[in-house]
Amino acid sequence: MEKIILLIFSIIFVSSCQNSTKNNNSENLLKNPNFELNKLPSFQFWHGLIDTIVPNAPHGIAQYSVQISPAWFPQEGYAESGISGLSGTFSFQLTGWVKCLYKPGIMSIKHKTSKSTNIWTVTDSSKEWKQISVTSDTLALMPNDSVIVHLSAGSTEISSGRILFTGLSLKKNK
Repeated sequence: MEKIILLIFSIIFVSSCQNSTKNNNSENLLKNPNFELNKLPSFQFWHGLIDTIVPNAPHGIAQYSVQISPAWFPQEGYAESGISGLSGTFSFQLTGWVKCLYKPGIMSIKHKTSKSTNIWTVTDSSKEWKQISVTSDTLALMPNDSVIVHLSAGSTEISSGRILFTGLSLKKNK
């Protein structure tokens, strides 16, 4: 009898740990985080001043990455993907892989309301693939607000370069 009770408590404990893990790891809100759909390069769900998609990505993460070059000042080379229709109180964490060729890469979370835009940014200049991350403040989202992932190679008046991004993940945290 003691073994049965111990077995029941063990099952309940393991089950509650699994549920706790699921609640802490929300799903990726980005629809095309690796710039590929059906194993083919794709810009679907992204817009901006984007160069191309290249078959260059960190091993085991993806097959493709988006390549962005700085635009001539005052424009900016960038790619964006947005999420709307969320409401509630959340912070967001954006994680992604970046590889910088002669220019730093910029990865941002933008919170856009009818009255203002708030931005949280991380910059990196690693010449090898590196995972970077940025987290927003806690936001009180209204249904008309949008959260935008902004990838940038910046702007230039003289030098050029290329930035590669892939393996992106935007998750909301309570």
